[in-house]
Amino acid sequence: MQSGLQGSFVWVIDSATGGSGTARIQPVKVALSEGAYTILESGIKPGQNVVVDGADRLRAGQAVIATVAHPFAPPLPAPAIQTTPAPTRPQP
Repeated sequence: MQSGLQGSFVWVIDSATGGSGTARIQPVKVALSEGAYTILESGIKPGQNVVVDGADRLRAGQAVIATVAHPFAPPLPAPAIQTTPAPTRPQP
């Protein structure tokens, strides 16, 4: 996400199938931003291709080829907890 004179925006790729298309600016409304994470309230539709790398080199209408970015790595499994029974005292 970037900010400009008109407010917050992202670059999206208007594409036909195959991942190639043209870059354009899409205004967005930010709901919350904390460090490297931003939650958008509006502006992006499900399935839209959003540029996550190289946006600083784009110009509106520029031809681009989209590749799939790998989202966050899957969470690691919880560590296995190994228990050892407490030693028992012999009954008198």
